[in-house]
Amino acid sequence: MMDEKLPNLIVVHRRIEQPESGAWDLTPMAFNGGGKVHRSKKYLNNVYKLSVVEHRVKWLVKAKEHIEGCLDIGEMASSSAKGRIQFLKVFISFCDKKNISIDIANDIQTAFYTFAEYEFIREQQNKIKFKQGSGYKACYHLSKLLSAITELDSIDIKSTRLKPKRNSRRAISREADKTNLEDAAKFAKFAYDICNNFDPKLLNSKKLPILVNVRKELTATEINLTPVIKDDTVVSGDYTETAARHAFNNRVAFECLMFLAMTMQNPAPTFSLRMQDCDFKPMGENYEVRAFKNRRGGEVLFKIPKPYRKSFEAYLTFIREYAESNGHLFPMLTHEGAYRKRRDSDWATGTKLARTYSIPTIAPKNFRKIGLNILLRLSSDEQATADHGNHSLEIFRESYEFPSQQRAAVELTRFWEANDPLEHGEPKLSLFSTACTGEPVPFDDATDKLAKPDCLTPSGCMGCKNYRDDDSLVYVWNLFSFRYLKVIESSSYLDDGQKPSNIAIDWVNSKINWFNRSENSVHKEWIEEAKMRIDEGEYHPSWERKIQKYEA
Repeated sequence: MMDEKLPNLIVVHRRIEQPESGAWDLTPMAFNGGGKVHRSKKYLNNVYKLSVVEHRVKWLVKAKEHIEGCLDIGEMASSSAKGRIQFLKVFISFCDKKNISIDIANDIQTAFYTFAEYEFIREQQNKIKFKQGSGYKACYHLSKLLSAITELDSIDIKSTRLKPKRNSRRAISREADKTNLEDAAKFAKFAYDICNNFDPKLLNSKKLPILVNVRKELTATEINLTPVIKDDTVVSGDYTETAARHAFNNRVAFECLMFLAMTMQNPAPTFSLRMQDCDFKPMGENYEVRAFKNRRGGEVLFKIPKPYRKSFEAYLTFIREYAESNGHLFPMLTHEGAYRKRRDSDWATGTKLARTYSIPTIAPKNFRKIGLNILLRLSSDEQATADHGNHSLEIFRESYEFPSQQRAAVELTRFWEANDPLEHGEPKLSLFSTACTGEPVPFDDATDKLAKPDCLTPSGCMGCKNYRDDDSLVYVWNLFSFRYLKVIESSSYLDDGQKPSNIAIDWVNSKINWFNRSENSVHKEWIEEAKMRIDEGEYHPSWERKIQKYEA
């Protein structure tokens, strides 16, 4: 039996879906070892046989109040709240296993950093199949919750060794870029034709399968929106009770895809949109959609452009007639005939349908990414594109922007046209036989030990803004010859202190090391050739006479 002295530790809020789920009950965590117990009723009964950890109850009460408060003011989505509760269970289980006390706030702080270090080591050693970045994610959300209930700002993920997962981004070729756009175009046409050509009256026609035509360039075959029924069949009952529900779900799924593409919104908040929470108002040629976005707070404006307005209005009419009572803007109809909030996994049915007819498929999030990158290509304005997607510039660059060789080449060309001093005069040669303006300009933050730039002395190129490297064997040979000159010069000093030539040697070594570390095998061949020439006494003409003078 549950301890009658325990307060109510079930998180309750109107925005919580499936409130009867054990995921919202913090009570098991009040018992020693209760955090690791499965939340089904069968196992929960065993929890109440364990001993209560008295000092833990007050923190669970604060956690409950904090989560309910965040839900109330819209600071946290219900999915995020459920996730933080799960991370708290993992943390509590860890403390029980390691016999770590969390009696006072400072104990919780110590326990958090112990847990974070454990997650870091587990991820580094990969003792289990550990998804990279999951430790950071758990501790990030945990730090937010624990710092709030303990009122300790010192509980901070930045003070741990955990780092977020950084996805490596590779520039795609022009051909691959073209393929992505072509696939996205086919998929978009397929989605539009299904939505535009779908006849809602067929849902209650009692006849299956429900077919819809798409443009011939995609497929000459009619699309079966009820793939479980292939032969002509007469059914009885409402569409919510028959296989016709598959046609309803496919119609809604592809409309949701178009909505994501045209508004550049994220799938998660789009799935959460409810009819009663949105204010749809025609505004000139566009359509304004105002909705409450939990993570940002306040109203967020969705603009539906003119080309999509007619289709969106038709969809609103369809939903109001066939599923207005469900509340969700993009509902999912279950086998039981009930409507629920759409999930990411529900998109599998739309993907399967498209692949049946050899249509390339793209996940909603990636489809949105492609849309934002098309906008970036057309506008060449990163800030405007990020604003259109309701993102900061940093988030857009990190998570949405596709590196493009073509765009990079264009931007590099524009940059050097505007900034390369070689474009403003006849190129000259530096002492290292590389292109130069002939105008020595020092770096703003140059050290005092660096020689003042000039076009006369051997070290005059080192601190010059206008100095340019060259990708050639002659340049590498020049560097080796110059280094040999400075080594001889350094050996001529009698003083063992800091020698000016050592700075030049370090400078030229950094450039030689770049060629040596290069993955291009040709660069390594140049290194070997240059070494051989120096060993044989063959020096670059720029330094040959000076070297011979020192050697004499």
